[in-house]
Amino acid sequence: NKRVFDIAGCRAFQLCYAQSDLGNLFKMGEEIIVYKNIDELKKLIEYYLVHEKERREIAQNSQKRAYGEHTYRHRLEGILGLIK
Repeated sequence: NKRVFDIAGCRAFQLCYAQSDLGNLFKMGEEIIVYKNIDELKKLIEYYLVHEKERREIAQNSQKRAYGEHTYRHRLEGILGLIK
């Protein structure tokens, strides 16, 4: 979902539903936080509302990853590399 990259690019913290491909794009627990069910989501919301410093660090890490590996330029270079 493009929104995951948009949010990361804005250095915003996000909780995402666990999808198999997210682990290939971001480091779980360091750059993005995922949940598997509504109960887990509720616990994570409560936790991260209290732990602002950790929340900010994760958001900053996700932004670094997004700018470092997931821009349109990166995607286009990958596609052009396949064509050559």
